[in-house]
Amino acid sequence: MFVGLQVHPPKEVAPDYEDVVGAILDKRAAMLDAISERNQTLGLLAGSVRAAEELGTLVRRSQTGAPADPCELDKAFAAAGGEIFSTLRQAGSNAYEKATIAKATGERFQSQVEAYRAAPEIYKRELRLSTLEEISPSSGSMWLSLTAGFARYYHRPCREQEPQHYDFTAVEQK
Repeated sequence: MFVGLQVHPPKEVAPDYEDVVGAILDKRAAMLDAISERNQTLGLLAGSVRAAEELGTLVRRSQTGAPADPCELDKAFAAAGGEIFSTLRQAGSNAYEKATIAKATGERFQSQVEAYRAAPEIYKRELRLSTLEEISPSSGSMWLSLTAGFARYYHRPCREQEPQHYDFTAVEQK
Protein backbone atom coordinates (compact mmCIF):
# COMPACT_ATOMS: atom_id res chain seq x y z
CA MET A 1 0.00 0.00 0.00
CA PHE A 2 1.41 3.39 -1.04
CA VAL A 3 0.69 6.51 0.88
CA GLY A 4 2.30 9.57 -0.59
CA LEU A 5 1.92 13.22 -0.53
CA GLN A 6 2.38 15.43 -3.48
CA VAL A 7 2.96 19.02 -2.59
CA HIS A 8 2.57 21.61 -5.26
CA PRO A 9 3.18 25.28 -4.65
CA PRO A 10 0.45 27.71 -5.49
CA LYS A 11 0.33 28.56 -9.21
CA GLU A 12 1.40 32.16 -8.68
CA VAL A 13 4.77 31.12 -7.08
CA ALA A 14 5.35 27.92 -9.08
CA PRO A 15 7.85 29.49 -11.56
CA ASP A 16 9.93 30.93 -8.72
CA TYR A 17 9.78 27.63 -6.87
CA GLU A 18 11.02 25.78 -9.98
CA ASP A 19 13.87 28.31 -10.35
CA VAL A 20 14.95 27.65 -6.76
CA VAL A 21 14.78 23.87 -7.24
CA GLY A 22 16.73 24.22 -10.53
CA ALA A 23 19.41 26.33 -8.81
CA ILE A 24 19.74 23.76 -6.02
CA LEU A 25 20.13 20.97 -8.60
CA ASP A 26 22.69 23.04 -10.59
CA LYS A 27 24.67 23.67 -7.40
CA ARG A 28 24.66 19.96 -6.56
CA ALA A 29 25.74 19.05 -10.13
CA ALA A 30 28.59 21.58 -9.97
CA MET A 31 29.72 20.11 -6.64
CA LEU A 32 29.67 16.58 -8.06
CA ASP A 33 31.60 17.75 -11.15
CA ALA A 34 34.21 19.37 -8.89
CA ILE A 35 34.55 16.20 -6.79
CA SER A 36 34.89 14.12 -9.94
CA GLU A 37 37.57 16.44 -11.35
CA ARG A 38 39.40 16.44 -8.01
CA ASN A 39 39.40 12.64 -7.88
CA GLN A 40 40.57 12.38 -11.48
CA THR A 41 43.37 14.91 -10.95
CA LEU A 42 44.58 13.34 -7.70
CA GLY A 43 44.42 9.89 -9.28
CA LEU A 44 46.59 11.06 -12.18
CA LEU A 45 49.07 12.78 -9.88
CA ALA A 46 49.49 10.24 -7.10
CA GLY A 47 47.93 7.06 -8.44
CA SER A 48 44.89 7.30 -6.17
CA VAL A 49 42.93 9.82 -4.12
CA ARG A 50 43.94 8.07 -0.90
CA ALA A 51 47.65 8.19 -1.79
CA ALA A 52 47.36 11.90 -2.63
CA GLU A 53 45.61 12.61 0.68
CA GLU A 54 48.29 10.72 2.61
CA LEU A 55 51.03 12.67 0.82
CA GLY A 56 49.19 15.91 1.61
CA THR A 57 48.97 14.96 5.28
CA LEU A 58 52.69 14.16 5.43
CA VAL A 59 53.62 17.40 3.69
CA ARG A 60 51.46 19.50 6.02
CA ARG A 61 52.90 17.67 9.04
CA SER A 62 56.48 18.27 7.85
CA GLN A 63 55.74 21.96 7.23
CA THR A 64 54.44 22.47 10.76
CA GLY A 65 57.62 20.99 12.20
CA ALA A 66 55.88 18.08 13.85
CA PRO A 67 58.38 15.38 14.83
CA ALA A 68 58.41 12.58 12.29
CA ASP A 69 60.68 10.07 10.66
CA PRO A 70 62.88 12.16 8.33
CA CYS A 71 62.69 9.51 5.60
CA GLU A 72 58.92 9.05 5.86
CA LEU A 73 58.11 11.76 3.31
CA ASP A 74 60.79 10.56 0.90
CA LYS A 75 59.50 7.00 1.16
CA ALA A 76 55.91 8.14 0.62
CA PHE A 77 56.81 10.08 -2.52
CA ALA A 78 58.93 7.19 -3.80
CA ALA A 79 55.97 4.85 -3.34
CA ALA A 80 53.54 7.22 -5.08
CA GLY A 81 52.13 6.36 -8.46
CA GLY A 82 50.82 8.46 -11.33
CA GLU A 83 52.59 11.57 -12.58
CA ILE A 84 54.46 12.00 -9.28
CA PHE A 85 56.05 8.60 -9.85
CA SER A 86 56.96 9.48 -13.44
CA THR A 87 58.32 12.90 -12.49
CA LEU A 88 60.40 11.56 -9.62
CA ARG A 89 61.81 8.73 -11.73
CA GLN A 90 62.68 11.18 -14.54
CA ALA A 91 64.29 13.56 -12.03
CA GLY A 92 66.33 10.68 -10.59
CA SER A 93 67.40 9.64 -14.07
CA ASN A 94 68.38 13.23 -14.95
CA ALA A 95 70.35 13.61 -11.72
CA TYR A 96 72.21 10.36 -12.37
CA GLU A 97 72.99 11.42 -15.94
CA LYS A 98 74.29 14.83 -14.84
CA ALA A 99 76.42 13.30 -12.07
CA THR A 100 77.85 10.72 -14.47
CA ILE A 101 78.65 13.37 -17.09
CA ALA A 102 80.25 15.62 -14.46
CA LYS A 103 82.39 12.77 -13.19
CA ALA A 104 83.45 11.78 -16.72
CA THR A 105 84.25 15.41 -17.56
CA GLY A 106 86.42 15.70 -14.46
CA GLU A 107 88.24 12.47 -15.23
CA ARG A 108 88.77 13.53 -18.86
CA PHE A 109 90.18 16.87 -17.73
CA GLN A 110 92.50 15.12 -15.28
CA SER A 111 93.79 12.84 -18.04
CA GLN A 112 94.30 15.88 -20.30
CA VAL A 113 96.35 17.57 -17.58
CA GLU A 114 98.46 14.43 -17.20
CA ALA A 115 98.96 14.19 -20.99
CA TYR A 116 99.99 17.84 -21.14
CA ARG A 117 102.46 17.44 -18.28
CA ALA A 118 103.96 14.35 -19.92
CA ALA A 119 104.50 15.98 -23.34
CA PRO A 120 103.37 19.62 -23.64
CA GLU A 121 104.38 20.13 -27.28
CA ILE A 122 102.77 16.92 -28.50
CA TYR A 123 99.62 17.66 -26.53
CA LYS A 124 99.33 21.16 -28.03
CA ARG A 125 99.90 19.82 -31.56
CA GLU A 126 97.26 17.12 -31.13
CA LEU A 127 94.82 19.67 -29.71
CA ARG A 128 95.37 21.96 -32.72
CA LEU A 129 94.85 19.04 -35.12
CA SER A 130 91.66 17.91 -33.38
CA THR A 131 90.36 21.50 -33.53
CA LEU A 132 91.10 21.64 -37.27
CA GLU A 133 89.34 18.31 -37.67
CA GLU A 134 86.21 19.59 -35.92
CA ILE A 135 85.93 22.75 -38.01
CA SER A 136 86.77 21.13 -41.36
CA PRO A 137 84.05 20.29 -43.88
CA SER A 138 82.88 16.69 -44.14
CA SER A 139 84.93 16.05 -47.28
CA GLY A 140 88.57 14.94 -47.00
CA SER A 141 90.83 17.58 -45.50
CA MET A 142 94.54 18.28 -45.83
CA TRP A 143 96.85 20.42 -43.73
CA LEU A 144 100.45 21.41 -44.13
CA SER A 145 102.43 22.21 -41.02
CA LEU A 146 105.81 23.93 -41.21
CA THR A 147 107.83 23.69 -38.00
CA ALA A 148 111.53 23.71 -37.30
CA GLY A 149 112.53 23.07 -40.91
CA PHE A 150 110.17 20.13 -41.38
CA ALA A 151 107.08 20.05 -43.53
CA ARG A 152 104.38 17.71 -42.34
CA TYR A 153 101.43 16.74 -44.45
CA TYR A 154 98.29 15.53 -42.68
CA HIS A 155 95.37 13.99 -44.51
CA ARG A 156 92.02 12.98 -43.14
CA PRO A 157 89.87 10.93 -45.53
CA CYS A 158 86.16 11.60 -45.95
CA ARG A 159 84.13 10.84 -42.86
CA GLU A 160 82.06 8.32 -44.82
CA GLN A 161 85.20 6.23 -45.34
CA GLU A 162 86.09 6.11 -41.64
CA PRO A 163 82.91 6.13 -39.55
CA GLN A 164 84.35 5.98 -36.02
CA HIS A 165 87.89 7.31 -36.10
CA TYR A 166 90.25 9.39 -38.20
CA ASP A 167 93.66 8.26 -39.28
CA PHE A 168 96.25 11.01 -39.50
CA THR A 169 99.39 10.12 -41.39
CA ALA A 170 102.43 12.33 -41.22
CA VAL A 171 105.01 12.59 -43.98
CA GLU A 172 108.16 14.44 -43.00
CA GLN A 173 110.25 16.14 -45.67
CA LYS A 174 113.57 17.99 -45.35
